[in-house]
Amino acid sequence: MKISSIPSAQLTVESCRAYGIKHIIISPGSRSAPLALSFTSHSDFECHSVVDERSAAFFALGIAQQLKAPVALLCTSGSAVLNYLPAIAEAYYSTIPLLVLSADRPTYRIDIGDGQTIRQEQVMAKFTSFSGALMQDVSHATESILMSNRQQLLHSEEEVKRLQPKQKQANIEILHQALSKLWDDRLPVHLNIPFEEPLYHLKTSTVAPIQKRSSLPSKIDQNKLDELQADYSKANKVLILVGVLEPNDSLREHIQKLAQRPDTLVFSESLSNLKLSEAIENIDVLIAPLEIHKNSKDYFQKLQPEVLITLGGLVVSKKIKKFLRRYPPQKHYHLGNTPAYDTYFRDVHALQGELEKLLSTLNPTSDAASTYRLIGQQHMKRHQEKHLQYIKKLPFSDFHVFYKLWKKIPNNYQLHLSNSSTVRYAQLFDSKPLGLMFCNRGTSGIDGSISTALGAAQVNNSPTLCITGDLSFFYDSNALWKNGCPPDMRIIIINNQGGGIFRILPETIKDRLFETYFETQHQLQAKYLARMHGWGYSSAKNSWQLDGRLKRFFKSSQRPKILEIFTPNQTNPKILSSYFKYLAQH
Repeated sequence: MKISSIPSAQLTVESCRAYGIKHIIISPGSRSAPLALSFTSHSDFECHSVVDERSAAFFALGIAQQLKAPVALLCTSGSAVLNYLPAIAEAYYSTIPLLVLSADRPTYRIDIGDGQTIRQEQVMAKFTSFSGALMQDVSHATESILMSNRQQLLHSEEEVKRLQPKQKQANIEILHQALSKLWDDRLPVHLNIPFEEPLYHLKTSTVAPIQKRSSLPSKIDQNKLDELQADYSKANKVLILVGVLEPNDSLREHIQKLAQRPDTLVFSESLSNLKLSEAIENIDVLIAPLEIHKNSKDYFQKLQPEVLITLGGLVVSKKIKKFLRRYPPQKHYHLGNTPAYDTYFRDVHALQGELEKLLSTLNPTSDAASTYRLIGQQHMKRHQEKHLQYIKKLPFSDFHVFYKLWKKIPNNYQLHLSNSSTVRYAQLFDSKPLGLMFCNRGTSGIDGSISTALGAAQVNNSPTLCITGDLSFFYDSNALWKNGCPPDMRIIIINNQGGGIFRILPETIKDRLFETYFETQHQLQAKYLARMHGWGYSSAKNSWQLDGRLKRFFKSSQRPKILEIFTPNQTNPKILSSYFKYLAQH
């Protein structure tokens, strides 16, 4: 096996191996050659080439999301690393561990007029658990170092033997600190690595193995747990709100036990991946009609919880946030290792630890009779009945398309949703018959949805479907550039010729400026991109065409497929608005 002759490159590769990082997403460039050559020649790593750094970072996010393990990104110097930032921000707020390895020029070559040099250090500091730089080796390219009048590394060649061991030991410590944080915090980490030319010299590997340092397990705060137990036992109305969650059968069983209590309501979403019959999954179907009803205050006071327990990541529903801010709980506890945000303005009490262990110890006792769960479920049952009545009369629209899709998607498919209106429509339908669902809800941006889905498809054992809006698709179309996409990958584009979410929002102004600068109307089609990248393509412009296309779309094929569905952008918001008004009729 050949590896770079540069010591810091050797240490970086060996440290990644020791800490169990397997997947390396590499974007092309020269300055990163010492690492790219070393990673690709090492049998312990699986390397992927993705040209567009923004797409590469979301691709890595999709892999890390599926494997629940860190994935490394490698790029050259200059503006390349800046393109990682949207995905790193998403990973930070979604608690997904990504390791950014950005190659750099030495510090004495920054701001002297050389090409591809920017101030890379700390460029991601606000969205990482650790952000640092390795020390530059003085044993490599010593003559080039001494040529610079700006460098402060060496005064003469005689100093190399004394200084290089110190640089090496400092780098070992930095790598241990960074990679330990990566695993412990489950957040992104950024390491900037300066390399002086020459960059391409390899040697037979003689690097000493590096041992991973173990970290201490976290302990559950028993006092906080006792406090939660006491508050739960005294309360007549406990709301458990579940956000983005990884599927876990044992965890599901613990939540199910609590959901059967008369004093407990469980609200979840499609992205909670609970598949729990006792939970109210379609939160907006319950809350939105109650907002419209003339007796909304009475209804909401009955649903107002005394204790709120949140689990998992962020929630999609804006309705539940509005409700809980207006009718707040007396206490708010957040359980687990995801960030405890004060979303509901009630001084959240964080109880850290593995969710499964926390819920297994949560066994509240209460003698008080409560109708809290019954009230919530009765309201939901009425709204679900009217939901079924309404969707049977739907004209062709975004809403109609989702109704059709939810009946046709095979349950063995893993489903990825883009943001904005796509994920919000999905929350109106029962996800229990479908497979697992994912969406980039950390920052809720429209960028990177396709790349994330393709990254997930690269490592999961199920066929993958990504449903996206048109703007999100075109924004991330470089994702299709990735070679070796699984042939069972499917993308459905709901093309309503612009940002359909803005027509749903009530505060938007419908005029020419709105169409140009908010909705951004267009006439683009995906068929030319599909042809260029070798994907299968079909389209539908009405309900009967959609039925025909869906019959063939999920059948096995030798290449991945795109289905583009064109819907009328003018009628979509009217149909959704009338839907909620219809549910509000009692």
